[in-house]
Amino acid sequence: MEHEVLIGTVRSKTQFEVNYSEKFYHIPVAVVPKDMLPVEYIALYLPEGTFGDEEGCIRFYGKIRASKIVKREEIENIPSQKYGTDYYKFEVEEWKRLDFPIIRECGGIYTKAFTSLEKLLSAKKLSDIIDTEYAETKKIRVCGFKQDELDKIEISKDPVGVKLFAKRINDAAGKEK
Repeated sequence: MEHEVLIGTVRSKTQFEVNYSEKFYHIPVAVVPKDMLPVEYIALYLPEGTFGDEEGCIRFYGKIRASKIVKREEIENIPSQKYGTDYYKFEVEEWKRLDFPIIRECGGIYTKAFTSLEKLLSAKKLSDIIDTEYAETKKIRVCGFKQDELDKIEISKDPVGVKLFAKRINDAAGKEK
């Protein structure tokens, strides 16, 4: 299954320690597209600087045992001001350490991403499992672009900067900005 793994971002060392020791991961309901659920696994993306000078990477994943929607204040061991907000709480059987961390060579995961377990277990770098241009194109579609405009956007397998990608979008739409 192409989207059986939710890769979630861990925002702090405290969050990681609580998620890891209590075997769960939480994410706002509002940021997870319903068509991407259910997922079977959670992988943890640790942004650059979460644990000092380390590069951003994925080191741990786990099989989901159960999931439920809870209010943010029910997750008591990780402070937050988002009271009343609905969150998915995914309970994990156990966290497993990947043989090698999946490193971030450029870009990263802001909130979440999806992949297959096969890609997760064989990846060496984030670009092996996340097609960032595909994800950006999907966002553009949501913003009201017509299919013929999307078809004109030049997509490459090589990473490109935001400015070049924005230029490609503007060129396809026939706009300056």
